[in-house]
Formats: sequence, C-alpha cells, structure tokens
Amino acid sequence: MQTAAWLKIVNPLLLLALLVQAITGLGMMGFDWEAVHELHEMGGIALVLLAAAHLTLNRRWFFTAYRKKR
Repeated sequence: MQTAAWLKIVNPLLLLALLVQAITGLGMMGFDWEAVHELHEMGGIALVLLAAAHLTLNRRWFFTAYRKKR
C-alpha cells in the first residue's frame, strides 16, 4: 500500500484517539469510573502508536523541509 493510502487510515484514527483522550480526560474529573480510566489509558497507548506511525509515514516531508541547502 502507498504512503498516501496509509495516511488516509492513520490520520482519522489519530484524530479519533485524540478526541477519546480529551473526552475521557474531562470525564475523569467528574466521574470516578474504572471504565473511563481504562479507556483513557488504552487510548493513550493508541495515540502514541498512531502518532509514531504518522511521523514515520511523513518522514520524507521532514527530510525535505529541514534539509540543509548547499
């Protein structure tokens, strides 16, 4: 699969993981439910893995954007 195709999968999942973190983070302030804490922990792991995949898939952009010009 091409990089663009992978990014079409990873980017929406990354946004979803970020939203889950924000919602469960706010939910932990008001509720002391174990399920919210568990979902926040698992969402954090997913967020880190998806962010790493996103950065890996976009590594070519980093190299071209920050390459020293001769």
